[in-house]
Amino acid sequence: MGTSHKTRRVTQLAESFFAKTRSLLSPNLARDLLPRRGYFSIAISPSRPRPRCRAAASPYELRTRAEGVGAPVARADAERWAMAARWRPAMLLLVVVAMAAAWRGEALSVTVTDTECIHEFVPYEGDTVSGNFVVVDHDIFWSSDHPGIDLTVTSPGGNTVYTLKGKSGDKFEFKAPRGGMYKFCFHNPYGAPETVSFYIHVGHIPNEHNLAKDEHLDPINVKIAELKEALESVTAEQKYLKAREARHRHTNESTRRRVMFYTIAEYLAFMGASALQVVYIRRLFSKNVAYNRV
Repeated sequence: MGTSHKTRRVTQLAESFFAKTRSLLSPNLARDLLPRRGYFSIAISPSRPRPRCRAAASPYELRTRAEGVGAPVARADAERWAMAARWRPAMLLLVVVAMAAAWRGEALSVTVTDTECIHEFVPYEGDTVSGNFVVVDHDIFWSSDHPGIDLTVTSPGGNTVYTLKGKSGDKFEFKAPRGGMYKFCFHNPYGAPETVSFYIHVGHIPNEHNLAKDEHLDPINVKIAELKEALESVTAEQKYLKAREARHRHTNESTRRRVMFYTIAEYLAFMGASALQVVYIRRLFSKNVAYNRV
């Protein structure tokens, strides 16, 4: 009878202690750290009359005791890190693809001293090759006898398919006679280094009339390809206008520097002439000069 009374008393004290502790903690933290109500039992050993409190063997609490008091928080963090690790390669691949697309979409620049060539691959015959170029360093175009920049496009067979002569900037577009590697050569007859900003785009629009069956290509895909080419044309026009704006800004800066240097030289010449006049007039009225004249 005494042992049963002691067992009930210890059980009541343990439940009272954890109830007070649970009231002081937040609900989530109390659920994670403390055993649930009713999961306590008392083991009384005959050889050791001192009672020993142990937690019940609920699966969640066994995992909590085995992994430590902070295991729920650590386990949640571990799950988040595992999820991030699973998504990290995909995110890295997405960033690389975005950077590659941004790099491909930007206009390139090359310094042309004599002749510089750029190669571009055209996949199919009949593809539309378009682009533009602008000479950014525009200082030498102050001289009226500057011949400009020449552009020559050569097909994989060695034939010239497009030519521009004596241009400081222009747009071009042609149909590729065959697929392969095309060569775009800029020639600078002047000889002074020139920075040329250029953009090249190869567009392919499938022809739905040449298909053997209707299911080979949906007409909607053709419209999407046409819309894509229209957007690429708008993008190319924006890049061309941006390059021209850069060249005009460079020309304005060059003009401002020239005007400033000319104004400074004019002021220096004016100050020199004024100083010479003062010296000459003072010599005219000096005593020695007057005495020599007498």
